[in-house]
Amino acid sequence: MIAELSEQQFNEYERGYVLVVSPFCYTCQIAERFVYEASKVCGIEDSVYKINLQLTKHVAEKEQIMTVPTLLYKDGEHRERLVTMKSVLNVVHWMGARKEEH
Repeated sequence: MIAELSEQQFNEYERGYVLVVSPFCYTCQIAERFVYEASKVCGIEDSVYKINLQLTKHVAEKEQIMTVPTLLYKDGEHRERLVTMKSVLNVVHWMGARKEEH
């Protein structure tokens, strides 16, 4: 499904989407399916990764992640977050808006 980044890889990753999850979170598992399917629809599978919050606590502090799942869009220093992933269509619209802006 979605490849996982280490904390170092996350810090080096400049532009794209990162799904912040916890392995024991059922909602995170559902969100991962939504994000994976949305990334295929948008044609950006190569720009979507995930990180395990349990292994990357410094990332949560630095990026001000308050809840999981959170879909984070990184573009240099610019950040945007989606915390409510209601459906694949909801995620497609959100990703599409980021794609059009940049």
